Amino acid sequence: MNKKLLTHFFVVIAVMVGIAATGIIVSATQAQTQTIDEMIAGKSAIEKATIKGQEIAKIKTMPKQRVEYSGGDYFIEIVGMKAIPNGVEIYARAWNPDGTQIGFGKDGSVDIERFVFINPPILVDDPKGTIVREWNDKITGELQQRRLREAPQEAILQSLAHTISVKQQKFGSENIVVGKVGNTTFVASPQPGTGTAPIDGQTQKVYGSGSGVSFATLQAAAGSSADNTDIAVEAYLGADSTTGNYRLLYRAGYGFNTSSIGSNTIDSATLSLYGRTTDSGLGVTNGIIVDFNPADGSNFVGSDHGNFGTTSYSGTEIATNSVSTSAYNDFPLNSSGKAEINGSGNTYYGLRLKWDVDNSFTGSWASNQATKWQSWAVDGSGSATDPKLVVEHFIPAPVISNIQASDVTDTSATITWNTDISSDSKVSYGTSSGNYTNSMSTTTDVTSHSISLSTLTHTTTYYYVVVSANIDGVTSTSTERWFNTIPPANTFLAYKSVNQSLATTTNISLNEDNELVLTLGTSTIYAISGTIFATSTHTLPDIKIGFATSSAGVTMDIGYIASDGTGGWIEYANVASNKIDVPSSGAAIIQISGTVKTTSAATALRLHWAQYSANSIETTVKKGSYLRAEEIQ
Repeated sequence: MNKKLLTHFFVVIAVMVGIAATGIIVSATQAQTQTIDEMIAGKSAIEKATIKGQEIAKIKTMPKQRVEYSGGDYFIEIVGMKAIPNGVEIYARAWNPDGTQIGFGKDGSVDIERFVFINPPILVDDPKGTIVREWNDKITGELQQRRLREAPQEAILQSLAHTISVKQQKFGSENIVVGKVGNTTFVASPQPGTGTAPIDGQTQKVYGSGSGVSFATLQAAAGSSADNTDIAVEAYLGADSTTGNYRLLYRAGYGFNTSSIGSNTIDSATLSLYGRTTDSGLGVTNGIIVDFNPADGSNFVGSDHGNFGTTSYSGTEIATNSVSTSAYNDFPLNSSGKAEINGSGNTYYGLRLKWDVDNSFTGSWASNQATKWQSWAVDGSGSATDPKLVVEHFIPAPVISNIQASDVTDTSATITWNTDISSDSKVSYGTSSGNYTNSMSTTTDVTSHSISLSTLTHTTTYYYVVVSANIDGVTSTSTERWFNTIPPANTFLAYKSVNQSLATTTNISLNEDNELVLTLGTSTIYAISGTIFATSTHTLPDIKIGFATSSAGVTMDIGYIASDGTGGWIEYANVASNKIDVPSSGAAIIQISGTVKTTSAATALRLHWAQYSANSIETTVKKGSYLRAEEIQ
């Protein structure tokens, strides 16, 4: 780790130890006599991962501090932790080195991202560390050693910094909703040892010294063994001492428990391998991530050598002479690689040399030399150098159903609908199709949604869509629907639903309209309005209109104006208008407005109409004509 970061980190720890009131580090954890490494000794792989998660969660929070690790350089604040089976959930904010906060999520609105760590790291490299990993070099037999120190806080910060660096959903601070928590960035490492899937390891085809074969024969041969507990795994080609012959071919496999992802949609995924050593003694070739399907994910065997595919799962290939041994080597997965992720189980990937994938050796033979691409294995560390799969996933868009407009009044309505998953609620609406100038919403995530609309205009058609977004901000929008507000209280409406041709005389009193009748209350003043559409095929096309009331004494002041320019007043029952011309094609449009004052007796106000110039049945009042009365006093 960067010396500057180490100094800063230990200063922070020293401050936190000295200030018990912060609650950042539980004093019991500081004072415990048994280390986590001792706690997990002899436990099963699942028990180890779970205990590590439980102990890490006791840290609770960590203050904002700068962390530089493996390509990541961020200020990180951990605001919460929660133990889960096989690991721990970390809730964290992050800032760029210039101090701008990172907005997470698909739209940059997430303030606090949730990171799920499966088999989390607890160790960091330290040349003076008391935790020692030892092994013998496979080729030379030389004893080798790695020293580590237990520091779960530092290990988590290191892993977080690198994880954030490979995330794709990183934005500026402009859309951040303070306090909004993201769904999940998933981080997993393999299980150590054997017996509990998913592990990491390598399959091997090995010929004895001096018994090597051609590259093509070696590449096609079945595996002879596997190694699942070494400190490193590698893709490897080793030459024999006999010219042109080769005797060693290794393929590396990495498994990850991805069952907690479920049916979520994968947005991005990156496989990261921390380089241990590299060699290009036979020439330079690339390491390629491929498909791998072991027969038993808890124990790779020699026959799994044939279970590595040739389909490339990443657009990134890293050459053997470019492998970083001081940072992670990141392989962003392509669509095939992301599709391989098993949301209900374990996921496996393989690492092969390009020569092996292509079955074509393009290097140069050299006696007992090798070309290899080697990474640390989980068995060699338990630190932030473990093989690592980082997945950004989100809940699919809500499925909207059962949309209803109910409780519609003259000024309000309630819109309800359902979604298959919890999501927020929004209704966008307006009085013109496709033009939604208003909206009402709530941020509460539910599956049964209800939005009340108010201050609507009476007797108006409203067009609307419903919108629901899940916790990840993934949105669904319905198709357009509509509803009509009703007339206001004490408003009466009559309209024609069919054309009517009843006028057989010029006597207006004999020609009542079948449908344009308003039943009015007692001792009330009403505002009268309406529109009459009239057509005629007579040689003298015209019409006159009037009104009749069912009770005497009604005061009537109704004005009209027609499309031919004619206008006037009808001041009492059975008084006819002046002649209104009807065009030979099209319709006369007669606008009605005025007032009616009723007496103590209820009354019906009915439109009368007739020919003006001649008796005929050729004049028609068209459907769509209407009368409206609204109580004003």
